[in-house]
Amino acid sequence: MKETPMKPVTLIKEDYIKKLIQLTNDSNLPYFVVESILKEFLETIHAVSLQQLEADRQNYEKQLAQCPQEHEPIV
Repeated sequence: MKETPMKPVTLIKEDYIKKLIQLTNDSNLPYFVVESILKEFLETIHAVSLQQLEADRQNYEKQLAQCPQEHEPIV
């Protein structure tokens, strides 16, 4: 049985933007309200991204510590 191919990130991004535009247009909210909502959303996404970065860094460092081979230092 053939696996379904994974959709490229570029196409997922395009779909996401189209849906976001449609949602914005359908909301009938004034653009200054949409702007405020998106700013709050971006702040939340940024905080979560930083948390994920730190978790990834810690996980990678733990994996490197368990590996006896030489590896590049984390900057």
